[in-house]
Amino acid sequence: LISFVLTFSTALVLSASLSRYIVAQMMLRDATVSAEFLNSVVQVENASGYFLNSGNADAEQDIEELLIHVGRLPDVFRANVYARDGMILWSSDEEMIGKSFPDNEELAGAMRGELDPELNVVDRGAKDEHVGFPEGIVEFIEYYIPIHAANGSAVVGAVEVYKAPETLLTSIRRVRTYAWLGALAAAAVLFGGLAVVVTYAS
Repeated sequence: LISFVLTFSTALVLSASLSRYIVAQMMLRDATVSAEFLNSVVQVENASGYFLNSGNADAEQDIEELLIHVGRLPDVFRANVYARDGMILWSSDEEMIGKSFPDNEELAGAMRGELDPELNVVDRGAKDEHVGFPEGIVEFIEYYIPIHAANGSAVVGAVEVYKAPETLLTSIRRVRTYAWLGALAAAAVLFGGLAVVVTYAS
């Protein structure tokens, strides 16, 4: 019994770790593509001043192209553009514009240049910025994209993206399912082999 428990426990732990790693890499790849694209638009349009001047009207024309692309990112149901000071300069939900959310660790990480996508299940009201989500959204990917200055050095702002890419989410579910099934199958084979060895040895 002890060997059975140890075998299956080890397989399940390894499966969970492998599944978590694969899912994280899939989301990071998706986030990296979006980050590279949006930062290229900022550099081409020389739009970093918009973030530093908190949406100053003089910089509006520089940011127009970026806002168009943000609003058209595939599978995005909400996007927020943050100034360096953390205020929302633009949002696909107009009610969010001008707001800020103190103690936002994900935003603080983006301002340090970090890109860390998260897979979330909607818990309406759990976070202030999660209000007003469209009905039917159950699972989504959220990440903050650091926006760099035109020279590619300092972070001048961030773009928060909420995505519900059904193809990617389906792939993530399959990875998890296959990982668990593989772990159970491997554990069963290993335990069966050990049982045979013990039987013959005795």
